[in-house]
Amino acid sequence: MKKMACVLTLVALGLFLGTSGSGCGTDGGGGGGGGNIAAAFEATASHCWANDSVSALNDGSLPTSSGDHDIPRMTWWDHRGTTEWVQYDFPRPLKVTTVEVYWFDDTGRGQCRVPQSWQLLYRDGTAWRPVQNPSEYGVKLDGFNEVSFHPVRTDALRLEVQLRPSFSGGILEWRVTR
Repeated sequence: MKKMACVLTLVALGLFLGTSGSGCGTDGGGGGGGGNIAAAFEATASHCWANDSVSALNDGSLPTSSGDHDIPRMTWWDHRGTTEWVQYDFPRPLKVTTVEVYWFDDTGRGQCRVPQSWQLLYRDGTAWRPVQNPSEYGVKLDGFNEVSFHPVRTDALRLEVQLRPSFSGGILEWRVTR
């Protein structure tokens, strides 16, 4: 029974990463369709407040609002008005086409706001480059802000954020699809 469970786990991981021997739904190189792939990868950040967690970025907890204090979050508190980032590193290059960000904003309770601006970068060798032809980089409250772009094959994505002057910011969930 343990051997079967291990095989099923490996097959599921292979399907997720696009390496299944069946070729079903994959292009053999990380393409293929749909689904949030971020959950399988470790996140890092330029800074994360000690009472928050970078792992909140891809824990799958869906917020009820941008001010949801009942689920884990990642904030750059107490950095204010600075340029910050969060990043996913992939074990091998993957083709990605879309990201979705659910911003944390605790107006009326704290000092975190949606960012002034943000952009998505991908790693190309040792250089970080902006994705090409992105849709609008949204900062709406109480929902995911989706950005689609010309597909890139990369081993890392970085979300670079310009915090509002005098305010910090944070993220409740960051999804990546391919």
